[in-house]
Amino acid sequence: MYKLVVLYIIIIILTVIVLPYFYDHNYGYKYKLKYLLTDELTQLCNKTKDGDNNIMVMMFNSGHIDEARNCIHSYKKSTNKNNILVFALDRETKIAMDKENISCYYNRQFYNDNIKDVNHSTKNFKKIAYNKLLVIYSVLKNNINCLWSDTDIVYFKNPFNKFKTMNKSIIIQKSDRRGYGPNDNGKLCTGFIYLKNNNISREFLEKCIDFINNDYNNLLMKKGNADQAVFNDLKDLSNIDILPMEEFPDGKVWWGHPDKNIPPLKNIEKSKAYIIHNNWIRGLDNKIKRFKENGLWYI
Repeated sequence: MYKLVVLYIIIIILTVIVLPYFYDHNYGYKYKLKYLLTDELTQLCNKTKDGDNNIMVMMFNSGHIDEARNCIHSYKKSTNKNNILVFALDRETKIAMDKENISCYYNRQFYNDNIKDVNHSTKNFKKIAYNKLLVIYSVLKNNINCLWSDTDIVYFKNPFNKFKTMNKSIIIQKSDRRGYGPNDNGKLCTGFIYLKNNNISREFLEKCIDFINNDYNNLLMKKGNADQAVFNDLKDLSNIDILPMEEFPDGKVWWGHPDKNIPPLKNIEKSKAYIIHNNWIRGLDNKIKRFKENGLWYI
């Protein structure tokens, strides 16, 4: 009986502590690239890219299908492009995108948590957010420029026209109102970012990916904004162009902050906007409600 109890204890220790430790250090975060750097993805990228070697990339699960469809509708209408590549996080999303005739890559081993919607800054939110950098990197490894778009974005104009006027390797949206210059201390928003296909972009992402991989479990438990926090901590502004807030506004600039009673930015000329990023509001339902109330829901 005593030996049986000891055996049970050993099995529990192996299951709860040893095996997860081994997995996370040998088949953890960075190992997921194995499921992205495939011939299937290479073929899909080459099929999807436009004549300027650009792909617009999104990643989501079934809880965000409608929000993504709204984004896609506005993107197609504003750019007259179909260079959209969705990385599906579940089978339901893959089926939905196939029906929409949107290029979609799905590998069930890349993300296997069955969660349709997650709250900001939770462990499951961070898992998805860190996956974003792997997805972008996999597109760049196929020698294609990558525009990452969160699903809570609506397009008014073709953003690639603006990107052509900017010279640096990484072009990104601001996440607050503090200045646009290279010396300001404001944060950058990884929800809307364009990375040119070159060594600077790839090496920066490799730096971010290695940083996450080396401390993955701890980072999942820390407070903060996941990939956005890593990006801001490791960024080199000499390689980054920051998009003007008036032309690429976030939700706080456009609508204010509902939880902190912060008003919208005064005197903003909304006609200048290329996009609106419906962030700085909690909950998918609240985002969709705000889109609908402002005539920005198209499906």
